[in-house]
Amino acid sequence: MKPNKTTDYLWAFYSNFGREFTMVFENLKNVSLFISDYNYKNYDNYKDWESFIKDDIIFCYIPECVALEKAILFMQIHSNYITDYEVSKGHMVVFKLNEPHKTALRQFKQSKFSKMYHDVEINTFFDMSAKFYAKYIDDLDKPRLITDKNCIHLKDIEKIHASLRLSYYHVLKRSTNLRSILECLYNSSIPLENELMDRINFKSEIYNYKNCKLTEKQLKYDGERN
Repeated sequence: MKPNKTTDYLWAFYSNFGREFTMVFENLKNVSLFISDYNYKNYDNYKDWESFIKDDIIFCYIPECVALEKAILFMQIHSNYITDYEVSKGHMVVFKLNEPHKTALRQFKQSKFSKMYHDVEINTFFDMSAKFYAKYIDDLDKPRLITDKNCIHLKDIEKIHASLRLSYYHVLKRSTNLRSILECLYNSSIPLENELMDRINFKSEIYNYKNCKLTEKQLKYDGERN
């Protein structure tokens, strides 16, 4: 399963599900999150952009593993559990979100990353990426951190563009220093009101997107219109 932005930015969705849930969930490996699944029985409820945005459930893809069956039995008795079903090489578990993650999901669907969380939540969930602004893979296939403009070397510019990953912390904070680094990297100015990360690609964030009737073009059109 390829990494996606839902997993990166909503990974802490279970932070207020209780200690027991946290222990069970964090024992699972390679869990991926999605904002929807076309094959889910209620998908046809998404008649328009507004209903899609208001939906406050998250889809957790869990690969096949020894602990899977026991973990699902535990999740099924949790108050936020909605349903679960088998999918290719794993299992999908659907949960209803609590705040602040409900708001975070709605803003995420609209690519309004800087409005997803308050500062205290960003500092709590994403502080692991606070000490750098971006990272990339160099010619030796080693990760390199960009901590200021001086870390940008022209000889690495193609590698940086090809593998650049932005700090979650600084994307969410819409930090001035990250903006400055991106302007240097791409040799262009970024308006102050702009987010610092590209809009989400629904093909990566909706499971079974290839079957999706509510197309990315429709979603973008309706979203930009509202």
